[in-house]
Amino acid sequence: GVRSISAFLLFGLWFVCMMLINTFKIYTRYFIVLQQMGLSDAMKSSFFMSWRTFRETYRYMKMQTLLLINFSLNVVLIIWIPVFLIYFSISWGIINLRWVKAIVYFVFFVLVLLWAYMSSFIRAFFAYYWYEMYNKIKN
Repeated sequence: GVRSISAFLLFGLWFVCMMLINTFKIYTRYFIVLQQMGLSDAMKSSFFMSWRTFRETYRYMKMQTLLLINFSLNVVLIIWIPVFLIYFSISWGIINLRWVKAIVYFVFFVLVLLWAYMSSFIRAFFAYYWYEMYNKIKN
């Protein structure tokens, strides 16, 4: 009804506002680190640089969003493996077997470590991605 349409419109408006704010502040960390600016000066410079090159910056931001969705789906698929192992071992009544528990715990532990590794890899990838975009747009 009216509530769901209103909630959907508010969510859409919130999403657009956050996307614009993130687009305008994306270069802030590079101004802070590479040009030794203070926070407010770096945010102003990031805003003006993004405004000046909005189309290109927005295109890179959309590409980042699609890559994040792809990475997130991959992580979710990896994490669901132990969940299905646990579900099937409980539904088949074999969770009480010592070797089944050991396998489930081992797989869960390895996948949590892999998830942490993938998360740090994704963060490093995007830090480098935006550093390259900063250099490309700056020059």
